[in-house]
Amino acid sequence: MTGVDPLATINLGLRPDRLRKSVVPATVHNEEDVTVGIGPTGAPAVVTDQQRLVIRGAGNYIVRELGPARAAVGLGGTVPPVLELGTVVWQGFSPGRRELSALLTLDPGIEAARLPLKVSLEFRDAAGHLAALLPGARAPRDGTVTMTLTNNTASNRVVDAGTADIGPLATVLDRLARAAGNARPAVPPVAGSGLPTSVPGQRAGQLALDVVSPLRVMGTIRVPGGAAAVSGPATAPIPGGVSLAGTLSAQASFRIRLGAGERLGLALDVRPWLDARTVTPPAPAKTWRQWAAGHPTPTARTQATQAMVAAAAAAARSAEYSPYLQADAPGSDLSTFTYVIAKSPGTQRADDGLQPRPGAITAAALALLAVVGNAVLLRRRL
Repeated sequence: MTGVDPLATINLGLRPDRLRKSVVPATVHNEEDVTVGIGPTGAPAVVTDQQRLVIRGAGNYIVRELGPARAAVGLGGTVPPVLELGTVVWQGFSPGRRELSALLTLDPGIEAARLPLKVSLEFRDAAGHLAALLPGARAPRDGTVTMTLTNNTASNRVVDAGTADIGPLATVLDRLARAAGNARPAVPPVAGSGLPTSVPGQRAGQLALDVVSPLRVMGTIRVPGGAAAVSGPATAPIPGGVSLAGTLSAQASFRIRLGAGERLGLALDVRPWLDARTVTPPAPAKTWRQWAAGHPTPTARTQATQAMVAAAAAAARSAEYSPYLQADAPGSDLSTFTYVIAKSPGTQRADDGLQPRPGAITAAALALLAVVGNAVLLRRRL
């Protein structure tokens, strides 16, 4: 999707206050650290966004973000942004460079549908009876918690189908493979920013794909002060629990044994990224360029094109999570996500296997997905 500007499209039925655009003298660098505190069921109880903006260029600025936010507190002497019906509005004057920082409190009920990872907690006592965890994820009596992590990023997209020319195909796949093997706090390469907007080849209609952003999940599951017994995929034992490092494309479950009064400790870093296993060249080739030099069959080229399309779509979906608050200002963006146990239960105030999942992809796109412009604003329900 390219060339879609929902803020300029009059037929969307948006409210006038949501049609205003940001105005900045040059560019804005935006960093958002989103922390999700989950309650006894695993549902978000507290969601905060620590945001840092760097305004570049001299002149007046007004940065509008869709939010919605419930509260804003300025950090480091920053005057906090104004909240207009939940919309986050930064405004002022930049002498050439202006740094802004604030802690924004979001509505956990609204954000539950937007966050990349969904967590659910189920407790059963030693007799196998279901029971509710106490505040702070404490066990009411001896038993076992089943924690299920679910990738919450699925989105349907329509792409071109066909077979790509082998040279450009190998170049794009190698670029995606290098990025996938280096999971870090960054935005993966996407069409128009690290990847070409299209790849030459033979076009053969269009295809609707259910696109999922693979989530790189890293962190720890612990039982502070207890005799930890934690089991689950992609884990390694550490004092008091396990460390976790894997890629989640669908769902994975973990079992944690708790004694009466013991609590579950959780610290997960979640990064929308790419899955290296989906862009690994066929053996014995170590790169896609080497694979291309081996004169692959037409069938192999088609399969490789399918892999390129799926990975490019996943990268585009991952990039949609930066910026999380959906600002429309030009410049770089990065959002990170941390999941912890909430200290106390929250109230929702809204309207009341770590393995890649095989996609049902039967053809491939030649036009790569460039979905990270203004079109992403449509993701938030205005």
